[in-house]
Amino acid sequence: MTNSFERSGLQIDADLARFIESEVLSPIGKKREAFWSEFSELLARFVRRNRDLLAQRDVLQARIDAWYVAHAGKPLRQGEYQALLRKIGHLVPGLDPFVVTTSPQQRPGHRSRDRCRLADRKRRRGGHRRYHAGSGADDYRQFRGLGCDRRPS
Repeated sequence: MTNSFERSGLQIDADLARFIESEVLSPIGKKREAFWSEFSELLARFVRRNRDLLAQRDVLQARIDAWYVAHAGKPLRQGEYQALLRKIGHLVPGLDPFVVTTSPQQRPGHRSRDRCRLADRKRRRGGHRRYHAGSGADDYRQFRGLGCDRRPS
């Protein structure tokens, strides 16, 4: 990097560092030194795992590329291709449907009463409609265990 800053042993692009420090950290009151120190520790913690995952991705991609070379000019047979992906571990057996959300009701520390209020607000404005990947079924499980298990009307 030609224009970079050193932060907690990391070389950070100057524009990125300025953005993080002025536009992200400043408004939330996070100290610059604390953020970069924690970020550096996070990177150090996961660097080996990330390298392993990237190496695994390269192996998978090489096998997929080889399959395409071997089947060049032939029509794509979906079942055969999916069998390859399962064999090399790129596709795994069916997982239960799940929903990913960033709603406050999922954060630790919220009281059940607050979660129920949020769930009721979602119901009233129609935000309760979530769908399982691939199943098309409404997801009401997000309200279970919150003390407000009634289904939206």
